[in-house]
Amino acid sequence: MSEIITITVALVKHADPGKQYGSIKDTTGKWWGIAEAETGNFVEGKSYRITNYTSRVYNGKTYYTIKSYQEFVNTAQPSSQSNNSMSFNDQQRRMDIFCAGAFNNMMQGQDPRDWTMMDLTDFLQKLKGAWMAVFGPNPIPRVKQNDPISTTQRPPEQDDMNDDIPF
Repeated sequence: MSEIITITVALVKHADPGKQYGSIKDTTGKWWGIAEAETGNFVEGKSYRITNYTSRVYNGKTYYTIKSYQEFVNTAQPSSQSNNSMSFNDQQRRMDIFCAGAFNNMMQGQDPRDWTMMDLTDFLQKLKGAWMAVFGPNPIPRVKQNDPISTTQRPPEQDDMNDDIPF
């Protein structure tokens, strides 16, 4: 459909085992199907613009499936935050920079003509999900122990400036 709809998420339901689609209930009570891989990108209480969706009638009931969406950015927010946390726009900018850099890096040696628009969109949504999980406002705690990145220590400093140089 070409009509862009803005929804606010009331509930996110992951797909049942063996199923490919989860669902989202908006604050009006309408249910939207969404690919299971995308359900993690939706947060209850946040708004999203549905930029492409399909609908079909089955047994007299209309079913909606989200094909593409954007997180709704409220540009009317005040720019200063009293609690010293980053504003939503700062978070969005950080995520955009991460996704653009990661996408650019991962596309090295790739021919973009080999990718469909859906492939590119899906890939960028996965990068967005990764950013939200690691760096976002509510990051998912990491459970991996002995992470070499966090446990690596600097090698002992060597005093290269005090070499004996005869003159």
